Amino acid sequence: MKPSFELETSCPAKLNLFLKVGYRRDDGYHAVDTIMTTLALSDTLIIRAQSDDSACFRLRCLNEAGQPILEALPLEQNLVTRAFRQMYPYLPPEIQAMRFDVTLIKRIAVQAGLGGGSSNAASMVLALNKWAGLPDSALLAIGQRLGADVVFFLLCGVHHQAVLNLTGRGDVLAEKQPSANFATKMSKKMPEIVIIKPHDVGVSTKEAYCWLNALKNDLKSEVCHRGSSQELLQAMAHQEDVSQWPVYNDFEPVMQRYVAAVYEVMSSLKELGAPLVLLCGSGAAVAGFFHNEALIREKLAARFPANRFTVIWTRMST
Repeated sequence: MKPSFELETSCPAKLNLFLKVGYRRDDGYHAVDTIMTTLALSDTLIIRAQSDDSACFRLRCLNEAGQPILEALPLEQNLVTRAFRQMYPYLPPEIQAMRFDVTLIKRIAVQAGLGGGSSNAASMVLALNKWAGLPDSALLAIGQRLGADVVFFLLCGVHHQAVLNLTGRGDVLAEKQPSANFATKMSKKMPEIVIIKPHDVGVSTKEAYCWLNALKNDLKSEVCHRGSSQELLQAMAHQEDVSQWPVYNDFEPVMQRYVAAVYEVMSSLKELGAPLVLLCGSGAAVAGFFHNEALIREKLAARFPANRFTVIWTRMST
């Protein structure tokens, strides 16, 4: 019998609890200060490999019902494929010679600001490193070539942390980090989270930053937030009333001007009494925090019908 193996791994979504965008760097990226947490909402990556006469790589993307998903990008450009190619040279020859059949079961909405593609890529890197045996520094260098959010998910895996404070372009650990049990403590006081995304609305990171730059140029000093990520971490640690947590996202006024459908979701969640409402990354999904899912579920269903919106309940990871 030919040697084979199968791995199944979870790829969590992320939520920016704080996202402040600074100057544009010489490399074209913006400096950011962000706090991100992983969520229980996740995709599933299944890697099947078998010795064969010819090595190859095949990727299938399916929804939870097992139906194929038509990707906006060719599969060759999918971050999972790119992550595999980054790791391939470091695999032992007997693994390189295998045929890889990879299945990605998607639950995280695309172009939603939830980091689904980046999480998928990080999971592929970490899975293949069981054979590559690369040090953490090499994994993070690969992550930087794939994207800043990939680095976040790799750091979560390396440090076994669910909440991190990042600077640089979102790929450098800030000097002060939450304690090792921070996420566990937060999950006990953190309300349940509903993620809502209009079906026909997607926001690419590139266009979101273009809109943000245009908005800042128009409003000059009006787009200015004086809070800090460290202030939020302190509030989360010591303030029981989550409505008083100074969460922040620079892209929220961008949605107000350029993507009305997303801003309307934010306004509706506030009207429904969510103590916290936060744009997910650079959009187009929105997170609403509620203390009792059962009491609000019916109102949410009426306000956000399933034929027009994706509605998913989740929680912070621990």
